[in-house]
Amino acid sequence: MNIVLITQITPTEDNFNGPSALMYHLLLHRASDISVCIFTTNSNQVTDQEIDSIARKMNAKIEVFSTKKKSRLFAKQKVAHIFAKLKGEIEIPVRYTEKLPFGVLDKIQSIKPDLIWLYPHNCLGFIQQLDGYKMVVTGPDCASLHLSRALRDSFLFRNNAHVSLSWNELILNYERELAKKQVVIHLVGQTDVDYFRCLSGNDNAVFFPHPHYNLANKVIDLQNRSKIKVVLSGKPDIYTNTDVNEFMCLLLASTDKLLKDRFEYTFLGKMWTPYVDKLVGAGYEVKQIGWVDNYIESLAEYDVQIFPISVGSGTKGKVLDALSTGLVCIGSDYAFENIAVEDGESCCVYKRCIEILDFLKKIAECPSEYEKMADLGRKQVRLYHNPEMIISNMIKYLESGECNIDNRVYYYLSLK
Repeated sequence: MNIVLITQITPTEDNFNGPSALMYHLLLHRASDISVCIFTTNSNQVTDQEIDSIARKMNAKIEVFSTKKKSRLFAKQKVAHIFAKLKGEIEIPVRYTEKLPFGVLDKIQSIKPDLIWLYPHNCLGFIQQLDGYKMVVTGPDCASLHLSRALRDSFLFRNNAHVSLSWNELILNYERELAKKQVVIHLVGQTDVDYFRCLSGNDNAVFFPHPHYNLANKVIDLQNRSKIKVVLSGKPDIYTNTDVNEFMCLLLASTDKLLKDRFEYTFLGKMWTPYVDKLVGAGYEVKQIGWVDNYIESLAEYDVQIFPISVGSGTKGKVLDALSTGLVCIGSDYAFENIAVEDGESCCVYKRCIEILDFLKKIAECPSEYEKMADLGRKQVRLYHNPEMIISNMIKYLESGECNIDNRVYYYLSLK
């Protein structure tokens, strides 16, 4: 089988300047009789030397090409807006209609691919040029679902220029147009697939779980810790700001000595300094680490990870990292959606931020129960998010139309 991947984001082993690891690990773990040729615009700016290394690791050919300049696209968007209004047509983002250079089209035709894979899904112009080929487009998530959630978040609605009703309308229009094409839309979220099908009225979207690939082993031992180590990673950004601020206010206002005496809190990433200073002043034992060379190995030093995610869609890679390593994971509904774990059995889902404090106290009081939870979460993620299984099932589906996802995955997702 010959696959041509056309992507704006050069695949890399770990996410680099964008969601670049998904396609890397799907195609890295393919069967040996599948050949891959990758055409990339390299928007994530991977160096030539690193691209050569990636090509060797993936056993694939990689070629970088360019499309139109952003400045021209910006001017074209203004013109498109005016003409759409005058003609009463629907309007979509112009940069999503970029075209492949004729040289790239000629090379694709010479390869005679059995399947063309497009990533991510803002590629309507490419699809129109490639009519007649079997195609799959990977999302990875439903952009309109993400925006609809963002519009309900008070912080984003007030402070982020990209979260607007007008931009939401453009994305809705685009995804409806995408759904009309004779292509398979692959998303790493069942919630995203349901939303995409609802807004478009078409059923050409399919869910396959997000592959997980970074594995580290740790001894799960909460009972013998003098202090249980809690970590928050990333930064308080547009995805976490609302819940982070509420959680921190609750922690600072708490008078429960257990939260200070039994826990050590580490903030891994940037922009945490104001929170760290306040917690230290309130008597908490707190550390801040700006950078680690190996993120997945550093997770093995901790016992609990908190994911105060207030906006998002798709699947969260850092949640998969923590679960597969063996940490007790506490997070919002958004943190665990589309992951094969169950609240109360293999993870802790909070509905209100005050419940994060309750979970921490329960972990301190009944550590053996939460050791079992961490162990089960680790087993579930390693089993049901295995990349070899996922790419094998995807290829079978694209060849036959049969979806061979393990029913147990659907069972877990049905509990969300």
